[in-house]
Amino acid sequence: MLRDQRPNSPEAIVEQEAQISDYERMRAELERIRSMVDAFTTGNEKEAKLTKSVKIFSEGVQNWWNKKHVDILTRTFDMGLFTTAVGICSIAGAGGKMSVLVSAALVGGKPVAQALKGLLPKKWTGD
Repeated sequence: MLRDQRPNSPEAIVEQEAQISDYERMRAELERIRSMVDAFTTGNEKEAKLTKSVKIFSEGVQNWWNKKHVDILTRTFDMGLFTTAVGICSIAGAGGKMSVLVSAALVGGKPVAQALKGLLPKKWTGD
């Protein structure tokens, strides 16, 4: 989850906070629309107001997509690649922590040896 990530740089922290803010805003707008739909079905809300609210929300989602589509697609591709790599490792008999570490290293562009070092006890690595 986005809140579970722990970015290190000030720039990454600001980006994470902005993303969380965007998602919270979208969720609040959807909750408002849900309430308006409920009110509309009971005759307590006008169709024009509900339609306008839905249109504004859809334009906001479109703007968000236009701004973030490369990041969204890259993350989606990376997750698919990671899942495929873990599956291949498991089929080859290298499941568990090793398959996750190797797959994460490959997808993240890190040296596999560096990732595998994380499996060793600290006394062997000199850290």
